[in-house]
Amino acid sequence: MRVYFKYVGAVFIPSEKNALELFEEHVISQKRNVPWSIADATAKFTIELCSPENEDEAAIFHESHKDMISWVKSGDRVPELDEGAERLKAALETGTLARAVQNMPRLESLVINLNQEWRDDEGDWDDSEDDESIVSSGLQLRLELLQTVRESVAAIFTLYGVPNIKTGISHLSLLTYLRLTLPCAYDFAQLASSMPDTIALRLRHLYLEIVDGTGPGGDRSYTHSWQGDGDPFDGDEGHRFSNLQRQYPNTAYMQDMCGLVNQCNNLESLGLVGTQCINLKGLHWQPANDAGLKSIYFSRVVATEEQLLSLLTSGREDGACHTEAFDIEDVELMDGTWKSVFSRLLTSSSLVFFQVYNLKYNTRGHSAHLARYNHRPWENVSEIWSESRQDCKNLADLIRTVERRGIKAVDRMKQYDKSN
Repeated sequence: MRVYFKYVGAVFIPSEKNALELFEEHVISQKRNVPWSIADATAKFTIELCSPENEDEAAIFHESHKDMISWVKSGDRVPELDEGAERLKAALETGTLARAVQNMPRLESLVINLNQEWRDDEGDWDDSEDDESIVSSGLQLRLELLQTVRESVAAIFTLYGVPNIKTGISHLSLLTYLRLTLPCAYDFAQLASSMPDTIALRLRHLYLEIVDGTGPGGDRSYTHSWQGDGDPFDGDEGHRFSNLQRQYPNTAYMQDMCGLVNQCNNLESLGLVGTQCINLKGLHWQPANDAGLKSIYFSRVVATEEQLLSLLTSGREDGACHTEAFDIEDVELMDGTWKSVFSRLLTSSSLVFFQVYNLKYNTRGHSAHLARYNHRPWENVSEIWSESRQDCKNLADLIRTVERRGIKAVDRMKQYDKSN
């Protein structure tokens, strides 16, 4: 049993019926006459903020269930969903998450997951609508519940240094893997202010993902109204922000999100997934000692050439690239060239996995002249949209390099190699 919870881990879904009571009794109960508890043995702990097996349960975060579930009539509320929201709120307000982690002295991996996509599928509001009607017609989320989630996640880290009552070991002293999927960029900004440096420097693997993609720029599919290169707009201006983003816009807190990454100098892998593209302007990450990133996964990110190259450079004297896995999609380059990024990756003798998808040059950046025209950006995708032949050549070289090492490329990457 101990081995099971060490390698498989414990999963807590607080919105489910009786979940809190069972979790309190069987996982975090600290009975001194019991030789060990599940919490004592847990090395991996996953918190699902809503059930990953029930798509409809996502609506527990919505003020109105109208149009969120196919079988709900307009304006109706669903008692089961309201009850789920209350159960989640009760579990959070009683400090269950922080107490659970505090009672897990062997915890190495912590995952807090909100397996949802919040989008505005309406778009193109009537020009005659006033500001108030536009605001009220956007996605309405339970802001109090989301604030409770935010405070509960931060509390996990602010209690750092409090020893376990049975083992005497401070919680999070072994944590090396942190994966967080949270509603908006502001959540990560708050976490950055409460994250002790001792925890940040211990992390080896960090994955951050934003859920709320309402409003302009929140999703590539929103660009269906774009009129071509002569259009000064992006075609997604008619999509409404949620009440959460009207209060805490993702774009206003991206530098704080980057600040959280900057704290973690010993990372070996980094994953960033945005809705509105995460601008890495505030990213100044430097590897500690001779460490460096071995694995990178980015989705919906805007970066400069220098920022990407710095992430591909180790802290060793030779400054060589030792990246093993590079997987990025919907990434825009503000300046420099993709050729330079691919050239740096080609120097890594450790590279065994390489995958790119829909790479672009930002049309408002210094390298906009290299951007290749895409007349249907909401549905047309390619490995790279570039007018530079050298970009395409270096990309094809990378694909061949990885395949020569015995690693099979995905089919679309193989097709790109053949066409170049």
